[in-house]
Amino acid sequence: MVNGSIGSSIGLPKVSVVIPVYNAEDTVVDCIDSVLGQDFPDLEIVVVDDGSNDGSGILCDNCARRDSRVKVIHQKNKGRSAARGVGTIMSQAKWIGYVDSDDTLPKDAISRLYAKAIDDVDVVLGNGYKFSKGRRCPKISIKEFRHMVVRAEGPIGVPWGCLFRRSVLTSWVWDIPREINMGEDYVFWLRVIFQTRKPVNVIYEKVYDKGADTTCANFKWNAGYALAIHELRKGAIPEHLWATYMSDTISDRLVNLLDVACCQPCRLWRHSRFYMELKEDIGKYGYDVPLKTKLYLLLPSLWMRRMYSKLSDLKNKWI
Repeated sequence: MVNGSIGSSIGLPKVSVVIPVYNAEDTVVDCIDSVLGQDFPDLEIVVVDDGSNDGSGILCDNCARRDSRVKVIHQKNKGRSAARGVGTIMSQAKWIGYVDSDDTLPKDAISRLYAKAIDDVDVVLGNGYKFSKGRRCPKISIKEFRHMVVRAEGPIGVPWGCLFRRSVLTSWVWDIPREINMGEDYVFWLRVIFQTRKPVNVIYEKVYDKGADTTCANFKWNAGYALAIHELRKGAIPEHLWATYMSDTISDRLVNLLDVACCQPCRLWRHSRFYMELKEDIGKYGYDVPLKTKLYLLLPSLWMRRMYSKLSDLKNKWI
């Protein structure tokens, strides 16, 4: 069911903002209002109520009634990626952005992003301040940016805080298995970035206000899940380019392995297909694994690895 006037060809908006919603009655109105309050009024908001069983759907409909730029789609629960995909299909603008229902936008976010949405780019990336210190290039070549995406650097790895040209948002980019609910945004980025040959414009200012991240906090990695992410990674990178990005895939797989090792005993991952393939690629391509990573993986017990991770997190906060 759809509330609002989707599909009109008259006066198309310059930007569409897609908001997937599931049981977010405490935050969704603030989220929508932050988009409606942008200093860039030429936009539409496509809200996809993904089978919420709280009051979210009613609140979204109320927002649509008070502002015609809001369109609401109600569907059975299909997962966040599927909801974003439906919202993308139902949107009208050439440039599309995404906002999660527990997040908000600074007042000038869309205007900053749209100012960089020019003909020679398909992607505008915001929140560039999250990159390592020293990187301030306003435009990054597609060759370099692809390496950055595979390594999931800085703000790369989430769809929000960006604008994407509609032409790179094919139905495939959001056709991600529903059971992939951690790392699905990384898969999305991989699929998008290998569909364009254009450079990427980067905004280094903050253009997104993130709410509480409960998915990362509650998720427990395992070797089988890490393997599933890697299979999707390989499916997104053209086969003839695998060797080109092997070092980057090893780097990101090591990050995944550290997560696995913090959640599973050694006996459950040391003989897994994920670990064995990673170990083989490290040897085959001569990848130099950091000493700290080697030492962490050699810790004999799960509680020791978890304690090491907590101490490292505290150290990073203090520094």
